[in-house]
Amino acid sequence: MKAYQELTLISKKISDTEVIEILKIFTQQLNNWTYLLEETEEHTKETEKPYCILFLDDDYHKPKFLISKKQRIFIL
Repeated sequence: MKAYQELTLISKKISDTEVIEILKIFTQQLNNWTYLLEETEEHTKETEKPYCILFLDDDYHKPKFLISKKQRIFIL
């Protein structure tokens, strides 16, 4: 079974690059999270939009999260 949850991140004070850097730091500080650099770079190159792909290794589901920007808002 797949479940989807939408999360919206909005900030008027930080740039796209800073949002992605915050997410990278988040994954570095938690054992089960990984920032998927190659997949992120590939997807960003193909779409020409800022993206971030995170992976959660919870020993069961192992979901990937694609965080994208849509109309000045990052969406998970």
